[in-house]
Amino acid sequence: MPSPPLCIDTGLRRCFGKQELHQRVLQMFLDEQKSVCTSIDAALAEESVQAAISLAHALVSRAGLIGAEALSRTASELEEALRNDRRSEWPALLQALTQQHASVLAEIPRHL
Repeated sequence: MPSPPLCIDTGLRRCFGKQELHQRVLQMFLDEQKSVCTSIDAALAEESVQAAISLAHALVSRAGLIGAEALSRTASELEEALRNDRRSEWPALLQALTQQHASVLAEIPRHL
């Protein structure tokens, strides 16, 4: 059985056990990261690899903070592939990232 897209216990722990803070962080993720995959894709289409790296890097920590561990790992893998110019890996990683991201976005409202 696959792990859930969002581990509430992990996110809550990273918010020092403060439920209100955790909910604010989840809402911020929902508001600020909803189009990050589209933005990464657009940056790559414009050959702005550095912008895509920055977006992926930010997603690593933001996803980790809310307890979206798989999303954070995939964002990290994409960031590494971008930094090392492993272009053949980009499409599959971006596709996986987009799917995981959609699952996380769908899960967050259940916890607000």
